Amino acid sequence: MTQRSIDVTPRTEDAIAIRDAIYKLEDQLPVEVTDEVIEKAAWWGATVLAGNDTLNLTRITDPDEMALKHFIDSWSVMGVLRDVPAGATLLDIGTGAGFPGVPIALARPDITTIFIDTMGKRLHWIKAAYEALEWDAPKTVHARAEVIGCDEKWREQADVVLARAVSAMPTLLEWCGPLVKRGGLFVAMKGPEVEPYGSAARQIGLTHEKTITGTLYGVEEIERNIVCFRKTAKTPVNLPRAINEIKRKPLG
Repeated sequence: MTQRSIDVTPRTEDAIAIRDAIYKLEDQLPVEVTDEVIEKAAWWGATVLAGNDTLNLTRITDPDEMALKHFIDSWSVMGVLRDVPAGATLLDIGTGAGFPGVPIALARPDITTIFIDTMGKRLHWIKAAYEALEWDAPKTVHARAEVIGCDEKWREQADVVLARAVSAMPTLLEWCGPLVKRGGLFVAMKGPEVEPYGSAARQIGLTHEKTITGTLYGVEEIERNIVCFRKTAKTPVNLPRAINEIKRKPLG
C-alpha cells in the first residue's frame, strides 16, 4: 500500500483569513502576542489545515473558530507563565497539532517547549511543518506521559508541564505531576467543570496554587478553568502507575 504524503504546504489565503480572525479578537490577546507572533501563528494555522486531510489534525477548520479555540485559548495561559524565567523547560502533553504548545512557543521563544504525544505521525508532521516554515527544529517526544514519568531523564525535570485535555483531574495529575521538578508548575486547561480530585494532588507532591476562571468569546463563548499546581514535594517512587491501573483506580 502506498503511504499518503504529508502535506505541509500552507495556502496564503488560509493564513490571511486566520490572521484577520485573530485580530478580530485582539482585546483578548496577552501583551506577549505581538504582530510578528500573530503572523507566525496564522501560518501555523494554515499549515495545520494543509495537513488536515491526511492526518485529521483538527475538526476546527473555520478561521474564526480556529482563532478562538486554538490560538486565543492557547494564549489564555500566558499570564500564568509570566513568572516562568527564560531558559525554562515546558512540556506540552498530548500536543496533537501543536496546541497549545506552538502558540506558547511563538509568544515565549525564551522558553524551551517540548511537544509530547502518543502518535508518532503527528510529531513527524510537526517536525515537517517547522521545516517547511523555516523555523528552528522543534523538540518532540513520542511517548506516553506516565511512561516517561518513570524515566529518570524526564522525571521531575520540567519547570512547567501543561495539558489541555478532557481527561479527569486525578488522571491528569498522575500523568503529569511526576514530570514537574520541585518548585515547578503543572497547569491543567479545563473546561467549565473541574472534576474533584481529592487527595490526588497531595499524593503526587503537588499543592493547588490557584484556579483562574474566565470566558473566551468570539464565534461562541468558551468557559475555561486554568488550574495551577506547584510541586512542593517529590513524587513517591511507586507513581505514576501503569495506564490500566490509573484508569481502573484513579487517585483520590
